[in-house]
Amino acid sequence: MPQRARASQPLPRSSFLVLTAMWSLLMLAGCHRYEPVTAATVANGSSVAVSLTDYGTANLGRLLGMGVGTVEGNLVSMSDSAYTLAVQVVRQRNGVETFWQGEQVAIPRTDVAEIRQRRFSRSKSALATVALLAAAYGAVEAFIGTGSGSAPPGGSGGGGPR
Repeated sequence: MPQRARASQPLPRSSFLVLTAMWSLLMLAGCHRYEPVTAATVANGSSVAVSLTDYGTANLGRLLGMGVGTVEGNLVSMSDSAYTLAVQVVRQRNGVETFWQGEQVAIPRTDVAEIRQRRFSRSKSALATVALLAAAYGAVEAFIGTGSGSAPPGGSGGGGPR
C-alpha cells in the first residue's frame, strides 16, 4: 500500500506568540550591566559590585578568601566607614567565582576601589530579544516547517521497483 506524505503542521500563531513572549521576558530579566556610581547615589537594597584595592584584597583575604578582587551582593547598609553587603558572589582576580547565600560582610571604605550598581541595559536587552526571535523563528522553520504540504521530491510516493 503506498504511503502518503504527511504535511507538517505549523505551530499555531497563538502558541508561537506565547513562547516568544515568555522567552523575551526571560531574556529581559537577565540583561543588566554594572555602572560606576558614587556612594551617595546608592540606595539600601540595591544590587552592587564592589571592586577592592590591593590593600583591600590583602585585608579581607581572611574573610572572603585569598585573591578576591570583586564582591557582588545587595547593599544592606552603609556608614562613613564601611559598606555592608548581603554577599551573592565573590570573584577572585583570576576569575574564579564563589557563590554565597546572602551572608552579610562589612567592607571598609578604605578597601574599596570602585562601587558599581546593577542597572537595566536597553541595548543588551534589544540585542538579546532580536537574537532570540531569530533563533525561535529558525527553530520553528527547521523542526515544524511552513506546513505547505508539498510532496517530497521524487514523485507521488507510488510504489518502488516491481
